[in-house]
Amino acid sequence: MSSATRSMAVWTAYVLLLGAVLLVIPNVLLSTFQIEETDEVWIRIVGLLLLGYGAYYWTAAQAEFTRLYRMSIWVRWGIVVGLVALAFTVGPWQLVLFAAVDLAGGLWTYLSLRTSPATAA
Repeated sequence: MSSATRSMAVWTAYVLLLGAVLLVIPNVLLSTFQIEETDEVWIRIVGLLLLGYGAYYWTAAQAEFTRLYRMSIWVRWGIVVGLVALAFTVGPWQLVLFAAVDLAGGLWTYLSLRTSPATAA
């Protein structure tokens, strides 16, 4: 398994776990990060969407589909910008913690692809 694929496998596990928690027990996660709990359906919809994205990432990692790896880097870094903007405007500051995970994951995948001889071109 290449380092890039390993990074995507770890990312997939994170996305699937986060999605499952948000779908089934969202307030456990929210309270852990001292974010206001909610009974609204939107948080569970986010969890469901993350499970769907996790399925895409899982499939990409199984096929070592590096084109999706590259796209995921830009998507994750875009999410970083969005989460930080929300944290400094209308959202809780703890969104920066989730942004940091996205930033680190994207950086790991980026560096792995950059140093991999098979995908450097």
